[in-house]
Amino acid sequence: MDRLRQADGFLYASNYLDATVSYAVASSWFLKLGKEPLVHKSIEQISKQCLRQLTQEHLEMPSRAFLGIPVRGHLNTLLGELEKADENARYTLEIAEMRSAIRQAEQRK
Repeated sequence: MDRLRQADGFLYASNYLDATVSYAVASSWFLKLGKEPLVHKSIEQISKQCLRQLTQEHLEMPSRAFLGIPVRGHLNTLLGELEKADENARYTLEIAEMRSAIRQAEQRK
């Protein structure tokens, strides 16, 4: 839950890059813990709030909050985890929305 608060704090401060990574990391943890409602909430924040504010350049930038891994790396890891957990189309819509939001960010300069 602390990871979610941290992500919310970054979003509130309009720090979309670190918010994206924080939500991605939180989503991974929630997925492993079986906290499906929190997975859905975190992914929705990534797709509908954070990625809309990012550009291609942001996706390649390292996160200051988590290990210096580029934002894209965190998103790809999360997408892979979601695809593995996508039993009965549980996360199909979220995966599609996130991929679409990433494509749109890639098109912004």
